Amino acid sequence: MKKTLKLNKYILEDPEPFIIVKDLEVFYVHMQARGYVKTKDFWHVEWSVPVDIKEDLSAEGIKFPSAEMLLLNSKKQDKIESKPKDISV
Repeated sequence: MKKTLKLNKYILEDPEPFIIVKDLEVFYVHMQARGYVKTKDFWHVEWSVPVDIKEDLSAEGIKFPSAEMLLLNSKKQDKIESKPKDISV
């Protein structure tokens, strides 16, 4: 990840970019990449660096799980008509 930051022409060399581990969760490690940029380059870096990092990690063989969605298709059941119960005392 740090290599990706250093290769980005918009991220300044000084101060040096760095990577932090923000959280250690049961199923994942939450990491953040940080680097300084000129104000005019901020949005370009904000949008491009996550894609660059993901592509570089994938090229190194690091796989990312994808979200799964389970869709259930249920058949409409016939309505069962019932008479209300007499609950009078």
